[in-house]
Amino acid sequence: MSKRSNRLFALLTSALTMAALLSAALAAPASAAPTDPQEFPAGFEGYHTYQETVAAMQAVVAKRPGIAKMYDLGQSFDGRTIWAIKISDKVATDESEPEILTECNMHAREHLTTEQCLYLINLLTNNYRKSTALGQRVTNIVRTREIWIIPMLNPDGSMFDISGGSFHGWRKNRQTNPGSTAIGIDLNRNWSYRWNCCGGSSGKPTSARYRGQAPFEAVENQVLRDFVLSRRVGGCSRFPRS
Repeated sequence: MSKRSNRLFALLTSALTMAALLSAALAAPASAAPTDPQEFPAGFEGYHTYQETVAAMQAVVAKRPGIAKMYDLGQSFDGRTIWAIKISDKVATDESEPEILTECNMHAREHLTTEQCLYLINLLTNNYRKSTALGQRVTNIVRTREIWIIPMLNPDGSMFDISGGSFHGWRKNRQTNPGSTAIGIDLNRNWSYRWNCCGGSSGKPTSARYRGQAPFEAVENQVLRDFVLSRRVGGCSRFPRS
């Protein structure tokens, strides 16, 4: 084989190798989906994992599509969807009605709150248009309000707390902190109102009450903030304070 042929063969080989590498890179997913525990630790199997929570919400929507609809509010730090369910008599219409917002599982280890949100969803959808005293009260609420319920605001922290078949007592989300190997921000210490006030939080990333470097640094808080701000009309929130 001549020198010219050798050079052409080498160039062709390099081109094919590069094409293969590019093809593999393009085919690979940008990031792996988070893996959820299949079940709660022994003795607590009645509680809902993230996937079971989403499935329970989907079941309600399938059963009562006229008054229940799911909304994707955004992603957690690890990429899980933060779901809300809207309950109203004209659920597909954005009516000019007062709105109610309930969110649960802000702190990862408070799993019972997710169950409370799911209970509320079922209470409202199962009793709508029932003739009982409770049914009449629920029907009036659903017909005159737009109700938003978020059963799991902190899915990453919640699923980490039950990983490995045992509870870890985890409180924060699973966000990385610049300049530290410590993981997580306490969502309930990362709101903008009186942030870093009154001795109720910590500036140390290792603390369970770590407030973050700035308000709304936590990804999940940004998601909730943006949703609430999207519900303003004429500069006024549609979630009236009681």
